[in-house]
Amino acid sequence: MVTLALRGDNAAAIGLYESLGFTRYGRLPGFVAVGEKRYDTLLYSLDLRTGQ
Repeated sequence: MVTLALRGDNAAAIGLYESLGFTRYGRLPGFVAVGEKRYDTLLYSLDLRTGQ
């Protein structure tokens, strides 16, 4: 099992990981702060045995 977390506004990364078979299993609203701005964190996983 491979897991990863990425910023919710990173459309390029979302597209890449989903194209590789990663599945989103969670969202942490406002988890990342950059200056005064907050961003959601998206959680993804990929089971290497099944590719899901």
